[in-house]
Amino acid sequence: MSPEDRVRAMADQINKQGSIMVDTSTRLEAAEALPNRTLLYNYSLISKTSSEISAEALNRIVRPDIVKKYNILPEMKVFRDNGITVIYRYRDKAGQLIGDISVGPSDLVK
Repeated sequence: MSPEDRVRAMADQINKQGSIMVDTSTRLEAAEALPNRTLLYNYSLISKTSSEISAEALNRIVRPDIVKKYNILPEMKVFRDNGITVIYRYRDKAGQLIGDISVGPSDLVK
């Protein structure tokens, strides 16, 4: 299976599950297969508004943990091995865009 086919299959699998709470304040709404080996996760922060958290704060607070997980979690191996970039898109409880966090091959620890 090509990396692009893997991304499409992952997005399809996620979307079949419907919305899922990943923690007490974050809900995974859906996923999209994008060009260039990219998987987009659409999240909602169900208890925050965009005026309460900026894109800069989101990157400062959340991105280090996402990068760490991309590098070490066994379930992320398929992403690492296939050069897949993952974009985490966060919206607030009203659906307003807060920001995106992107991780991919350039974030791998050598």
